[in-house]
Order: sequence, then structure tokens, then C-alpha cells
Amino acid sequence: MHNKKIAVICASPRKFNPGMFSVDLAFHFLLKRHKIEAEVNYFILAHPSDDSFQSEFPFKYELAQENLEKIHNSDAIVFWGDFLHSQMYYHGFPKRLIKGGYALDKNEADKIIKECLFLSKMPDAMLSKCLLFGSTQLLDPNNALADDSYLKLSNRLIRGAKRVWVRDIYTALKVSRLRKASVNSTHGIDASFFLTDSDIVIKGGGALQLQKRVGLFFDRTKVSPVLPLRFSKSLCDQLELEAEWLPWFQPITRKYSRGLKKHFPNIGSNAIDYQPSVLELLSSLSKYSLIITDTYHLCLNAWCAGVPAICITNGNEMSPGTLQDKKKEVFYFTNEAQDFLVDIETLNVLYKNIFPSPFNNRRAHDKKQLLIRLEECATNSNIANAVIKNIEEHKVVVENDFVSSLNELIC
Repeated sequence: MHNKKIAVICASPRKFNPGMFSVDLAFHFLLKRHKIEAEVNYFILAHPSDDSFQSEFPFKYELAQENLEKIHNSDAIVFWGDFLHSQMYYHGFPKRLIKGGYALDKNEADKIIKECLFLSKMPDAMLSKCLLFGSTQLLDPNNALADDSYLKLSNRLIRGAKRVWVRDIYTALKVSRLRKASVNSTHGIDASFFLTDSDIVIKGGGALQLQKRVGLFFDRTKVSPVLPLRFSKSLCDQLELEAEWLPWFQPITRKYSRGLKKHFPNIGSNAIDYQPSVLELLSSLSKYSLIITDTYHLCLNAWCAGVPAICITNGNEMSPGTLQDKKKEVFYFTNEAQDFLVDIETLNVLYKNIFPSPFNNRRAHDKKQLLIRLEECATNSNIANAVIKNIEEHKVVVENDFVSSLNELIC
């Protein structure tokens, strides 16, 4: 009996990105946790600008376009996470392939996308060995409905795959209509939730002790750095907790390093410049009592580690793009965590000194009420635990469903 083979097609990180890495690491540890034995190969379409982080990974990435035969001949083909089958990826990623030297022109880049992400050369009957997990079409523009070339490829793969689980409820509605299936059978979870603390605790380091500290990281919203830092300082004061910069992306951008020195002088330059490894960074999240950020996967990894995350978001943003804030809001509302959301417009009103004095009393009152509400969220363990319970219960159901379907292909 030959060794069963699994091809895992992942998103292509541009640079150091612990959120994207947590997704791919989750697959490795998921198989390990369920004692699934197979030859597993991980594929991307473009290498990151710096792949030094790979030295600590338990696997290496290969280029999908150079290994199509290996992918086709695998017993299971798993598309894992991100925006792989979104219209944005379909039309946007060819530019990166050309810029990176993977394709000479748009025609060649389009061919790579179609063959690697949509398996256009694979017979329809063989699509039944495909599992699609954790992707989303949430942020696609409405004109995707009239994009015949994209819809033909996307719908063929979604309908032909053995199973499809997407990470948000709105994409699940679209997929369930295509597959004539129940929404419950297509509503998955972000794959990063399959990475647990026990998977990533640094060997020899022992269990991390909870610190009465707040982890801060900002770099994803189009807003002056003054606003989230002023807000974080006032909330930390309200909670009587010290703050610490959490270097999710490295190194820290200049606009935030300047603001940190002003608003959080107790955070030393060494702490700001510290650049931990991927696993060290991910395993450190559980030591905090609270995290404040504007970054999607930091929020998710924090909740996964059992740490409440206050998320700063732009509720009015509707432009297409992978960094668009709607994915944060949908995740929070789906898991009844909306009280942990703070909208940018709220910060603009409460923390910008742009209003005349007659408004100052009202602004001070509203600011106080916001801080009191968030203090309750951060300190009342019943509130955070209810969110964590929602996530965990859904994750367990989806995990068992996915592992069962994978085993059917390789056992």
C-alpha cells in the first residue's frame, strides 16, 4: 500500500506575517493532533521577500506551478485559508507573479492562477478529492456576479469539490446556494483557530505566566497613529495596567515608534525593537490579560489563546481589498463579541481635539462611558469566556467534520 499524499495549497505571504503563518502551521499540527499519517506537501505561488522564518517551520513551501503533476496525483488536495478563490485574488495576484519574475506577462500569470488555484486542467471527476477550507469571498465587489471567466472557474471548483468550508457566514450563504447544501455544512472557521497553545509553546520554556499587561499593536487601519495610542493609554489608565508593544509585524513603523515614546514612555526602546521568531511570538499571546489591535489575525490568535482582543476597525469602509475591515466586524458579530469593537469614527470624535469648547463636556462624558464599557468587557471573565465558548464550540464541530472528510480521502 503506497504512502498517501496530501497537497496543501496555501496563500503566498509577501514578508514576515505571523497571521498567515499561523494558518499554515495549523494544518501541520491539526494532522499531528489527529494522528493522520501521510506525505504532506505545502505549495504557494510566490515566495516571500525574506524566508528566513522557514528555518523554524516543520515543513517547506514548494511552488505550485512547478509541481502541478504532484498536486494532481495527490490523494487529497486541500486549499487552505485566505482569499484563494476570491475574485480579488483571481484578478490581483497576476501582478505579483509578473513583478516577482514568475510570469513573463499577464497571459502566463493568468494561466498559473487558473491551473494552480482553480485546477483548470484537472478533469471534473477528479475535483471530488479536493477540500476547500477557510477561504472567503466576503470582500469581493458586486461585479464578481458578472465576471464570466472568474465565475466559470470558481463555480466549477466549488461545486465539484468533495467539501467546502468558508470562514464567514456570508460566503457560506453563497457557497451553500452553489452546492445546494445547508449553510451549516459550508460555514467553517478561520484555519488559524486549529493552532493551539499546546502546539506552539516554545520547547524548554515551560508554561508562560499570565502578565497583568496589555499587548498593543497597530498598523492596519488608515488612521493617524495618535488616535489608537491615545485611546489605548486612557484605557490602560482606566484598567490600571501597564502596556507592552507586541511586534506582530517587524520592525515597528516609524509613525508608531514615535507615538509610543510619547504616550507610553515606560515602554523602552529595546522592547519596541525586539523581533521574536514566529513561534515565539505566537506562543507569547497567552501571557497577556488583554490585547488592543487593529489587525485581523492578531485578534483571532488572541481569542484562540483565550485572551480577549479589543479590535479597532473602520465600520464605514466598503472598498475591496484583503485588508478591508469588514472581515473583522463579521467575525466579531458572528461570535457575539461586538462589544469589543471600537470604530475609528468613535475615536475621531472622542480623541481628536477638533471640536469647540461647548462640545467638550459631552465628549468627556462619552469617552468615560466608552472606557467603562470596555473595562467591563476586559475584566468580566464571563463576557470574554462566552465569546471563547462560542468560538470553541463551532471550531470543534468544524474540525471533526474536516478531519472526517480528509480521512475518507486518504484512508
